[in-house]
Amino acid sequence: MAPLPPHIEHILERFEPLGPVVAKRMFGGFGFFADDCMFALFSGEQLYLKADDRNRPRFEAEGLEPFRSRRRKGGRMPYYPPPESALDDDDELLDWARSAVDAAFAARKI
Repeated sequence: MAPLPPHIEHILERFEPLGPVVAKRMFGGFGFFADDCMFALFSGEQLYLKADDRNRPRFEAEGLEPFRSRRRKGGRMPYYPPPESALDDDDELLDWARSAVDAAFAARKI
């Protein structure tokens, strides 16, 4: 397997406190998985985190827009970028990422 790009390795390092996280190449980007649940993706030089009805209002309150896929009809997917402040603060990013992991696990149980 080809080595991961440095920016993906850096994200994995920041996600280490979440437990085992794996990055997989997907559709020109990367998916981040905890316990086989995708909770984040990296596409177009942007990190996105999984949202559901519980954490989506938090993303929207920050004025964040969902990921839009050109390949998917309707385009919108339930992934939002973290706020800029979280990109510079490990604790804040982990807080947002934990809510994304919770959303991913909840979706798996449906």
